[in-house]
Amino acid sequence: LILKLPRNLGAGLSADTSEPAFLTDVTPTLARLLGRAPWPARAGAGRSLLRAPGEAAPAVAGFLVASSYAPVFGALSAAGDELFLADAVDRAFHLFALPALGPAVRLELSAERLEREKRRLTALLTTASAPRG
Repeated sequence: LILKLPRNLGAGLSADTSEPAFLTDVTPTLARLLGRAPWPARAGAGRSLLRAPGEAAPAVAGFLVASSYAPVFGALSAAGDELFLADAVDRAFHLFALPALGPAVRLELSAERLEREKRRLTALLTTASAPRG
């Protein structure tokens, strides 16, 4: 994700390039540039990609991702380096390592790891579907 900003808007803020960025992060980032305080962390709501000096990034357990054309859901790790997919079309589960450079690498899923990833995906889905307000 690339945003070019007028110098005066980003004064005192720096971009956090160590975490995954999503289109949902654009609005909170623009709001932050316009002087609004950081938005409360909420699954799927996006977060500002800009931080003030000494400001910690909001803690996240991972990110929920979904296919727009099929019942396939995924849990992306907080660092963006692993992706667990639950594919309801093929009734299959997959785990991929996502290196910074190069293609994704399919990883073996032990029974223990499969159960742990299912719990993590279920938690993300539950949080995303919780009532707002």
